[in-house]
Amino acid sequence: MLFPQATWSGPLPTTNYLPGGMEQIIGLVLHIEEGTEPGTDTWFHTSGTQVSAHFGNPKAGPLQQWVDTQDMAYAEVNGNPNWISVEHEGNSGDSLTPSQIENDAQLLAWLVQSYGITPQITNDPTIGGVAGHVTGGAAWGDHLECLPLDTTEFLAKDGWLPLRDAKVGMKVAGYNLDQARWQLTEVEYVVPPYLADLVWCGGLEMTEEHSVYVWERAHGKHARIMPAWEAVKLRANAFFPYVAPSHDAGVPSRTRWKQTPRRYKTPDLRSQVPVSCLTTKTGTFVARQNGIPMMVGNCPGPPIMAQRQQIIDRTLEILNPPPQIKENPLKIVCKLLTPSGNGAYYIGSDGSVFAVGDAVYRGSIGQLNPGLPAGGSNAATLDRPIASACLSPSGDGYSLVGEDGGDFNFGDAKEVGNVYTALGGHPNPFAPATVPA
Repeated sequence: MLFPQATWSGPLPTTNYLPGGMEQIIGLVLHIEEGTEPGTDTWFHTSGTQVSAHFGNPKAGPLQQWVDTQDMAYAEVNGNPNWISVEHEGNSGDSLTPSQIENDAQLLAWLVQSYGITPQITNDPTIGGVAGHVTGGAAWGDHLECLPLDTTEFLAKDGWLPLRDAKVGMKVAGYNLDQARWQLTEVEYVVPPYLADLVWCGGLEMTEEHSVYVWERAHGKHARIMPAWEAVKLRANAFFPYVAPSHDAGVPSRTRWKQTPRRYKTPDLRSQVPVSCLTTKTGTFVARQNGIPMMVGNCPGPPIMAQRQQIIDRTLEILNPPPQIKENPLKIVCKLLTPSGNGAYYIGSDGSVFAVGDAVYRGSIGQLNPGLPAGGSNAATLDRPIASACLSPSGDGYSLVGEDGGDFNFGDAKEVGNVYTALGGHPNPFAPATVPA
């Protein structure tokens, strides 16, 4: 199916998706393009790349749809048959824009209605909901930046802790790349452990996609973040800075960088090792293995992973809009008690009359105009709304008085004159008139 709010940008070459390949759809997977929307669109339309996604979500503007939801996009390997995929313009560490959150929420609401997807956060590839590419681990393409659980520690506020002890909300040491300073930051997400192959990079073990902060001698001593596999290719031309902070109560206050060249070797590469990682608000944290500390980057996905709840909350608003309270044009202008006190008349601004208790209904404006129902809303028969009313002396009738002085009598209430007669029969009491002496 095609999402009505998306711009159709297909079809893609058939090498890049599988027509009719979707099975039971259980959820929505959030991806990061690591680039621009036009660049991603060009890549998906290139025959033979064997990659695609169902939707693209630019930083501004509507969604575009590359693949029909009945067809299988090539986005998360083993997850492809059961998950709808949406790529987001931007890079790892970027937050979703308000437009992207709204687009995701509108899409999720449509998927809930079309396929019965449960609007919930899921970090389990077997449970439906809103997931990230990191959710599926190696089975979804090993698209994670992780470190081995058995040898890695991270620098928390209270000192070094095993990576397996990381929890959301913890305060840890992070480096603010924008402000070029150390600061405490908060853990936003912890990757569920999974098995992965490792590479050696700067004396540390990590998955090959893990980000490392590298000082490149070959590029004018320019420091930048890059994946481990790229850093390994630089070999002796790269210096891997590692931090030796002095701190008070675990809080880094001063940093001394050492540009230490590390020759690359591959001693006993390990395969299928339990790994995990964490994500912080600054995009970096400090890890160490075998006493060697190093600043490393987040696993990809968050802060997009941390924004899933915003998407779900907005989706629920779309699916369950607050009831629209329509203003009732009828306004009750007065209440008349019966002589016994056991009944009352409620008089509406449109001339309607509602009798309760021992009050006896004697008629309303509607009865003065044949064909209109008695006691109904008949404002069309009035030049001006009813402003007040009173009972007759016996209590067996009532008079309704309009804002313009019009007098309407029911039951034994009698016409004894009105503003029109007092003003000499002038049709508009609000227009200039001479009152008879």
